[in-house]
Amino acid sequence: MIQNSRTPGTIVHGNPDGNSSLTIGRTTGGIELSRPIRPKWSGTAGLIFQRAGVSDNNGVLIIRDRYNSPLTARLYSNGNTHDDTLLAKIETVYTGSGEHGSSMFVLNVEQGLPLLLDWLSFTRVNARARKGVQIGPTR
Repeated sequence: MIQNSRTPGTIVHGNPDGNSSLTIGRTTGGIELSRPIRPKWSGTAGLIFQRAGVSDNNGVLIIRDRYNSPLTARLYSNGNTHDDTLLAKIETVYTGSGEHGSSMFVLNVEQGLPLLLDWLSFTRVNARARKGVQIGPTR
């Protein structure tokens, strides 16, 4: 998988000079392997590299917000305008029968691998579950 995405920087508080047109740019590349584990269960494992940074509407990279706080973690260590992350990802999915009222459960764990000192390191765990219910004619 290779992806280059741009999203509005609405999550950046205190845009410099009142600029409301900030963009968060991400370049991502990785590999994932998905396999059935047992009936109704599947699993995915992957390794993903991501580089992210913030720019204004003219494409000029922005490293600090209006309050002079850095927008990247790497700015603290070496003044770079972007953050690099290598993620190890494991996900397991349970899907019921697929009919109305069936269940679904997803557990996703991501670990940031700091191969270099200034790469991001974190653990993210996300779980979600769904169960369909019928109440009268409504599901």
